[in-house]
Amino acid sequence: MRNGKKHVLVADDEKHTRFTLSLIFRKAGFRVTTVADGLEALKQTVETIRNSDPFDLLVLDIQMPGLTGIELIDEIENLSGYFPIVLITGYWDREIANELKKRCCIEYAEKPFEPGELFVYVGRVLERFIQEGARRTEEGTSAVSPNGTDA
Repeated sequence: MRNGKKHVLVADDEKHTRFTLSLIFRKAGFRVTTVADGLEALKQTVETIRNSDPFDLLVLDIQMPGLTGIELIDEIENLSGYFPIVLITGYWDREIANELKKRCCIEYAEKPFEPGELFVYVGRVLERFIQEGARRTEEGTSAVSPNGTDA
């Protein structure tokens, strides 16, 4: 978190969605980085971890070029631990829902959604992230958290 503002990554292949989400998060006081595909999202996430300023929140489209949102989550978990994530999609199905149930710090939103609805998901995922960090601390499990420390 730089300058007291939480930093969010918005990854979506639809330019309009990236622009709209960027406006919503900036208006709410976030720093925002936007990318159009899963590979660039992975690159940006790795770069912020290396700079000891990891994203505080990831907002990922499920269907993107390069890596899907779920593939991106797998890559990020292999590299650095866990992040609070809101997945967004216009293509919902039961298989995706079942895959997401296995994940701890993930919420999902079906397009289209209202800004208020989005922030309900953001609040839920951040709360679960805090709880998961506390649980991991109690168990002695180490993972990189969005504030750059071991959780």
